[in-house]
Amino acid sequence: MMLSPILDLSLVPPSDAEEWCRTSATPDVACDLEGAFNVPGPSWALPFPIVPPDTDTAFRFQSDFLGLGDDAYNDIVTQWICAVQHGSGTLAWRAFVARWQMRIPGGHGRYTLFGFLMQKFGRIDMRLRPAALECFLTDGPDGRAAVQRHWHRVGLGMFSREHWPWVQRLLRRAGMLR
Repeated sequence: MMLSPILDLSLVPPSDAEEWCRTSATPDVACDLEGAFNVPGPSWALPFPIVPPDTDTAFRFQSDFLGLGDDAYNDIVTQWICAVQHGSGTLAWRAFVARWQMRIPGGHGRYTLFGFLMQKFGRIDMRLRPAALECFLTDGPDGRAAVQRHWHRVGLGMFSREHWPWVQRLLRRAGMLR
């Protein structure tokens, strides 16, 4: 499978870029709208408990869906860091991938695992991020596809400035950067 190259090594975090696009593309909605009003909540008891606002609800749903509870989430991040410290292609890395790939249901366990880890990329130490990227890029097409798909979340901004040349070399070697 031929991957398309990463066109932009953006240093802007995605939330800022998305916010900029959203504010530049939307009209000013602060004006009074005729007939607009706030609808209060129902005065009767709801048949289900009210869910408190939580910023991590999406992750909790995703981890429950994948069969990873809170304890498993802490385990996977801790073991991921340990495997990255050993390096790509090592027995520790292969054992980590095999162990967690078996816990993910479906036929695309390896790709799903790598995608999940790419979403949590910011949770590992800044010094280990280039090594983690190297582990993904050297672990076959599933690792490269996960990096390709989630690069807009990671970007060069997730790496320290002194690691940028190393990251660019890794991406070029994987055929993902011109």
